Amino acid sequence: MFLSVCYFSLGAAGLELAIAPGYASAVFPAAGVAFGAVLCSGYRMLPGVGFGSLALNLWVAGRHGSLDQDGVWVAAAIGSGAVLQAFAAAALVKRFLKDAWHVLDTDKHILLLLLLAGPLSCLVSASVANLALAGFGVISRGELLFNWWNWWIGDSIGTLLFGPMAMIVLQRQNRIRQARIKFVALPALTITAGIVAAFIYVSHTETNRIKQEISAYGSSLNIRLQAKLLAYGDLVESISNLIYAYPRLTFADFERFTRLSFAEHPDLQALSWNPVVRYRDKADFEAAMRNELHLPDMRISQRDASGKLVPADEREAYVAVRYIAPLDKNRLALGYDIASDELRHAAIAEAVSRNELTASAPLRLVQESGVSSGVLLLHPVYAEAAQAAAGPFGPKTPSGFAVGVFRIEDMLQHQLAASLPYGLAFRLEDNGAPADNRVLYRYGAPAEADLAEFSWSGEIPFNGRTWLATVYPTREFMAANRSLLAWTVLAASLILVSLFQALLLAITGRNAAIERQVDRQTKQLRNESEKNIALLHNASDGIHILNAEGNVIEASNSFCEMLGYRRDEVIGMNLCRWDARFANADQLLAALRTQFENQARYQIETMHRRKDGSVFHVEVSGYPLELDGKPVLFNSSRDISQRKQADAELRIAAVAFESQEGMVVTNADGDILRVNRAFSAITGYEDAEVIGKNSRLLKSGRQGAEFYQAMWTAIAETGSWSGEIWNRRKSGEVYPELLTITAVKDSAGNLTHYVAAHTDITHSKAAAEKIERLAFYDPLTSLANRRLLLDRLKQALVASARSGLGGALLFLDLDNFKILNDTLGHDVGDLLLLQVAERLKLCVREGDTVARLGGDEFVVMLENLSAEGVETAAVAKQVANKILLTLNQPYRLGKHQHRSTPSIGISLFNQAARAQQAEELLKQADIAMYQAKKTSRNTLCFFDPMLQIAIEKRAALERALSHAVAAGQLELYYQIQVLASGTALGAEALIRWRHPEQGLLLPSQFIPIAEESDLIIEVGRWVIETACAHLAVWQSHPRARELTLSINVSPRQFRQRDFVDQVRAALRRHAIRRPDLLKLELTESMLLDDIDGIVPTMAALKQLGLQISLDDFGTGYSCLRYLKSLPIDQLKIDQSFVRDIVTDANDRAIVSTVLAMASSLELDTIAEGVETDEQFDMLLHKNCRCFQGYLFGKPVPFDRFFEAVVNQNTAALCASRLPQNPPAVMS
Repeated sequence: MFLSVCYFSLGAAGLELAIAPGYASAVFPAAGVAFGAVLCSGYRMLPGVGFGSLALNLWVAGRHGSLDQDGVWVAAAIGSGAVLQAFAAAALVKRFLKDAWHVLDTDKHILLLLLLAGPLSCLVSASVANLALAGFGVISRGELLFNWWNWWIGDSIGTLLFGPMAMIVLQRQNRIRQARIKFVALPALTITAGIVAAFIYVSHTETNRIKQEISAYGSSLNIRLQAKLLAYGDLVESISNLIYAYPRLTFADFERFTRLSFAEHPDLQALSWNPVVRYRDKADFEAAMRNELHLPDMRISQRDASGKLVPADEREAYVAVRYIAPLDKNRLALGYDIASDELRHAAIAEAVSRNELTASAPLRLVQESGVSSGVLLLHPVYAEAAQAAAGPFGPKTPSGFAVGVFRIEDMLQHQLAASLPYGLAFRLEDNGAPADNRVLYRYGAPAEADLAEFSWSGEIPFNGRTWLATVYPTREFMAANRSLLAWTVLAASLILVSLFQALLLAITGRNAAIERQVDRQTKQLRNESEKNIALLHNASDGIHILNAEGNVIEASNSFCEMLGYRRDEVIGMNLCRWDARFANADQLLAALRTQFENQARYQIETMHRRKDGSVFHVEVSGYPLELDGKPVLFNSSRDISQRKQADAELRIAAVAFESQEGMVVTNADGDILRVNRAFSAITGYEDAEVIGKNSRLLKSGRQGAEFYQAMWTAIAETGSWSGEIWNRRKSGEVYPELLTITAVKDSAGNLTHYVAAHTDITHSKAAAEKIERLAFYDPLTSLANRRLLLDRLKQALVASARSGLGGALLFLDLDNFKILNDTLGHDVGDLLLLQVAERLKLCVREGDTVARLGGDEFVVMLENLSAEGVETAAVAKQVANKILLTLNQPYRLGKHQHRSTPSIGISLFNQAARAQQAEELLKQADIAMYQAKKTSRNTLCFFDPMLQIAIEKRAALERALSHAVAAGQLELYYQIQVLASGTALGAEALIRWRHPEQGLLLPSQFIPIAEESDLIIEVGRWVIETACAHLAVWQSHPRARELTLSINVSPRQFRQRDFVDQVRAALRRHAIRRPDLLKLELTESMLLDDIDGIVPTMAALKQLGLQISLDDFGTGYSCLRYLKSLPIDQLKIDQSFVRDIVTDANDRAIVSTVLAMASSLELDTIAEGVETDEQFDMLLHKNCRCFQGYLFGKPVPFDRFFEAVVNQNTAALCASRLPQNPPAVMS
């Protein structure tokens, strides 16, 4: 059932791609799906194919209106052809491809499958179906070959394209199926969908073009027909007007008047005058006509049931033809009573009713013997005397009718020949006529149902009737005007997609074959590996394989026996366990790294340690390689204990050769003949190890070929050479020595030997290097110092200008390092610096520079980052973030565990900065670091030129501030403090700086600068002195003597040891009689930083009589335990809580809590920052009694404030009103 539904759906979709005429589809997907289903799921799928095809073709027959008995037989025949085709395709593929169709991994199999299932098998359905169509007369014999070709093409492309897709989807799960779904079916289906969408778009455009073309022909014809009918009407109306004007008109006059009209309109059948004749006037009317027209047998007539003209029956009135032109072809119509015919009578009644020109329904003309349809145009003519007379045609019966007659065929033949091209047909209908008499005229073949969408129809309103004109195409027109380009492109494109799909099948097939080959080879390699492992285990040498960490991953049995371990104990054992060379893991890793980097065979002598602890000499040879993509060392150890013993005996025999310098004798080829003990001491080589070997074994590789070439040239020319050289000891260590080589010649002058004297100058070199390190390196951390950093930075700037690659300076400062030094000591601080230096070196590349400038300041210089500034900044930021992450890790400093964070400033340089000085770059990084520390610490910040400008401005402001006190530029402003009643309670002194250039500066603009320097001490002393002087003035006047003066005290000033003495001296100097009116405001955070050290100072100030207020209360931690122990008098509610107290429930709750707490501790409270009546009312409601803020007064100079107090005009200071009768305070 599912296959039947799929076949029907895909078949219907394929037919939707067909184009008229012929409706040949370029692709029939159902054929491919049927083949794939039968091939993969067996012949049991064939009934599904048959039912699906039968249903599809019955549906097609129903759409075309041919669902009769023959249509059912045709559908059954087509269904049988589809079943036979699917069977033939599956059978052929299975016959010739055997089981290979399951995989299709060769080009041959793919091409054979497509050939058998596509072009060959598709002959079946095309032949069976088209023979059935021709046999039942659905198509003609002439159409048979063309239709067969289209059918075969559609089935072939459908099978080639959708057959492999169906096979891929329906095959059982395997590795190649998944790959082909992804890399074959989906791409092919996607491309096909795109091609089909493009085809539909082009086909739709083509259809619209043809519709518009037909519509244009129809509209043009419609206009011509309406013009023709209008001309006919004008002729009839002119006859009506003639008769009205000349009631006694003769036939000769009538004929003469109408002659020109027929010349202009030869397709007009007749024009006539038909008077209304009463029965009583019938005889006179007939006699008059006989006399005038010389017709002796003339009488009023009508047609009988057989259509023959007979004398008219007796009735009240007649509408007889009196005059008609042209007479020759219309003679039979003379005397005919047009009212005797039902259709004509209806037209007469309609004309009388409308009283205007009226057209009749299509009717047979009296003067015609054929079946051609004609139309009468009637216009009533009224005589003045009869205008109001009643008659057989109503209360206003006309005297007669002017009538025009035309044959529709005559009218249209000329119009159609001029308006319609070959292949277009025409049909004219009268919408008001009965159904069996509606068609007025048909031109061309009947309309085809499948071409109905291309037809055009337009209404023609015609004197009381509505005609419908229809223009529609025939198959000949469609064949001549429909472009087959879209169909051809679709077919060609789908064929190309089929070939592309075949290519993808071939590619995936090859890949699958390669994978199978790889699997086979992998199995072979595994077998080979197992064989090699067996050989390794049974090797006579001590073979062992080490990984990158020095652990054994494989070993021979002889190696295990050499060490005295079982094999399971050796596997996984580290080299340090048996190799006596390595004292720790660091030495081991360094040696392994060297061997891996050299990537060459090596041979060394070392000591191995057995399980029982004994050691013995071995010679280890090996080479690095890769196993399973990982680096390993393949080593072979050989016991050389006996050879070592022999070497020792030879050295004892050569004592006479010993001297303080290392001596070497070689032959003319450089092969060593003899060495002394000093040589062995210097190089580590025993004589037995080097005798017979070339002296090149000492080469370190530090000198190039040019060096040795110059050395041997000098020996050849002068007989000797002396100089410094770097050689390599047996251990691999490279060392400096002073080397003298002398050439020895025989009596004939022939070179026989060389004698070389070696002097180890390692210690002297080390001393020189130590001096250099002291000059260029930090003695604590061994990092580059400032001098070396600047030298390298200058070189980096030159290199950057040359290469175009930018770099960066990272300036680091450890946060709170001074606290660590002060609390734990400088030795602990040095430990931290050492660990920081090590961590920094791990964060950078080998070529980058890490320097220590001193203290806790470090600099990292990054070179050759990028030519792009943005990328340079990104790399610098990445390294800085890595440093932040690394330095944030905990430090173990002896017994202490410590966490430290850095602040990092970054400045960048590139080729555009070639003129920039190294010191300037360092300064920029320092500025950026300062900004990072200022922002939040433990972060990084890039240097910004605007930041430097701000720093310079800040420095200038700091320099100006250092002279401000002496220059008298500082002033104290006072902001009034009031009670709830509005009574002045006192004032808070607020400092201002009248800068000579910048004007009046607020504390926020310069107090932070003073806080960060020692200037705050000087400024603070000035504030105390000035405030005491002003307080003395207040106390001299009775109206100001009770006012309290509050001043803010800096934390640094308060922590001075002589701060209490400073205050005491100021009080004495200004003779302050009531020190209790001087109130010092301390910040909450300052107290909590060092409460144990501050409380004694506060107690001493209290003994002097001063009051202490806790400023900004609520913004810190506000610990009640500390609050109880502090000797304070007042809590000052911070303005941040007052600002939103009216709208923020949290602020209201905090204020209520502070007020309640102060009440319980018997402390005064004052709220600062009160600016609105609503805030004031809310605080008053919360039981607050003292207030300060712009609502009561802005800060003003001392003179203005004192004048207002003395004159009892404090209202002049107020920014708003105060209530005259404040509300009661809740208890």
